[in-house]
Amino acid sequence: MTLAGLHREFLRHCEAEKRLAPQTIIAYRSDFAQFLTYLLEGRPGRGRPDSLRAFTTAGLRGYQRHMAILALLAFAGLRRSEVMTASVGDYSRGSRSGTPSRHGDGGA
Repeated sequence: MTLAGLHREFLRHCEAEKRLAPQTIIAYRSDFAQFLTYLLEGRPGRGRPDSLRAFTTAGLRGYQRHMAILALLAFAGLRRSEVMTASVGDYSRGSRSGTPSRHGDGGA
């Protein structure tokens, strides 16, 4: 069984048995799609086939870190294009890799 197949079964259960709202099903589908993309493709050099073996504790923790970093960067007011092109290390040290700040101070 694949992770995507298992998720489809879960969504069917949520719709038929639990009778969750359509918006909830849409949110679950979207959230899982992001997780699956990260798990199978998003980690450099670690692409994997869609199988239950691809789901690991390390992969889940990596995804949680990835989402937390994106949330922090978004909270800092960075545009998506800045987030996608910057290295995480630069942000953790307080530098924006020369990206101009909103205050025009060069980003440092």
